[in-house]
Amino acid sequence: MKKYSHQFPLTTLEILKLNQLKRGWYNGEGYEFNKNGLFWLSLNVGVILNNLENNIKVYPMVNGNVSLEGSFDNSEISIEINIISKVGYYSDVNLITSVGTHCDFNLKKHNELKKLNNHLKEIFTIQ
Repeated sequence: MKKYSHQFPLTTLEILKLNQLKRGWYNGEGYEFNKNGLFWLSLNVGVILNNLENNIKVYPMVNGNVSLEGSFDNSEISIEINIISKVGYYSDVNLITSVGTHCDFNLKKHNELKKLNNHLKEIFTIQ
């Protein structure tokens, strides 16, 4: 029997690890994460961010949202994602100029997911 190995990108694994957190995981606070929401996040947003995976960190939030944060050259980004409503709150800032961008994305819509991806490509010139 042939064995298959499938290596998941780091960002996807970090998102899926949040499934292990139980209600009250942070000093008695913190919601248990929605399994379907985490799966959706790992498939959709994780795919986009895997291009940046060495610089992206995944943080659980006590309100049940997931924060994806990273630094690239002179910029920092943060994307807070509500994994139930699939709304993303995006911000970036250039650390030299202090100029930043803030926008919301309805990630249930494919074109909004694509718009977020294109926005990241513009900022960080991902190939």
